[in-house]
Parts: sequence; structure tokens; C-alpha cells
Amino acid sequence: RDDFAFVNGLPEEVLVEIFFLHATVMRTMEDPKKRNTWIHVTHVCRHWRVVALRNPLLWTDLSFYSRLELAELSLARSGTAPLRLEYEGSSSHFLNPILMDVLSQGTRLRSLHLSNNDVLPKLLRAFQDGRILEDLSLRESRRRIVKLPKKFLLGVAPNLQCLRLIGLTIRWEDLPLPSGLTELTIHANP
Repeated sequence: RDDFAFVNGLPEEVLVEIFFLHATVMRTMEDPKKRNTWIHVTHVCRHWRVVALRNPLLWTDLSFYSRLELAELSLARSGTAPLRLEYEGSSSHFLNPILMDVLSQGTRLRSLHLSNNDVLPKLLRAFQDGRILEDLSLRESRRRIVKLPKKFLLGVAPNLQCLRLIGLTIRWEDLPLPSGLTELTIHANP
């Protein structure tokens, strides 16, 4: 039955692009519960499911999952594609195991936003390689002292364009400041 639908006659690349655009729009929803509902395209028909499951780029945003199992599935389906991760510690503490796994694969991180996580110092030490990292935002707003590790990212994050450090204790010599950096925001705790 699936084979006769007009949309299934589209080239796979076009269908993937439609899925990707849909996922991008859904991830901007204010209601966090709606942000990963793009996955419902995998429930429409067998063809759509196969197309979505075999395209790693659809699974690279690990930011909006409400269950560890979904985040683990997405990480596995993303293959070796670059990852995006946004992690609010106070609401996502159950994701700590997958976060450590992702950080140990730091060479895959394109965008990383971490905030208010009880294990932020440990996470920062675990993240050692930012060679494809383009966007990094670290925030601690609970008046805890969190220090950026010495020689953070081994001093090397050549593709970093945007760096936001809010509420962290830093030393200038420990910052990855490549020539391509276009946005730098630093705020200390009052």
C-alpha cells in the first residue's frame, strides 16, 4: 500500500530534507514535550521509517529527549555524524550517562550547551577534543564555583565560532580562542 502514495515516489534525498526541515521546526517549539515529535514521521509508513532510520543526520540532535532510552537510540542512529547537545542539568539529570558517553566522543560534537549541571566540573574534564566544535556555551547560575579546567580542550578548538561562559571561573590562558571566533560572551558570578 505504501508504494502507491505520491510522496513515496519522491527521491529519498528530498524526503530526508523534508524530514530534516520538519525536525528543525519542531525543535524550536516552546513546549519541550513537542520538540522531539518529529520522530512521528517514522510511524507513518514503512517507507518513511526506513528512510528516516537510515539517515544519520536526522538523529544528531540529542537535546530534547525526555527519556534516556530515546537519547541512546538517537546516539546509536546518528552513526559517526557530528552531534548537537543542549543539556539543562536541573531538568535533564537522568541523561548524565549518555552525556559522559557523548563527551568521550568529543570529536563528534559540533554544538554543546551545558548549564547548571551538578557534574559540570567532571564533564568539562571529560571533554578533551573540540576539533569540530563550532558553538560552546557553558553556564552555571547557582552560585557554585566551577573552574574551567587548565588547558580546556587542550587549547585547540580550531572551528569554534561562538563561545559563551557564564558563571564559571576562568583563566585567559585556558580558553580556546581560535582566529575564527566571532562571538565571545563571558560573565562571572556576582
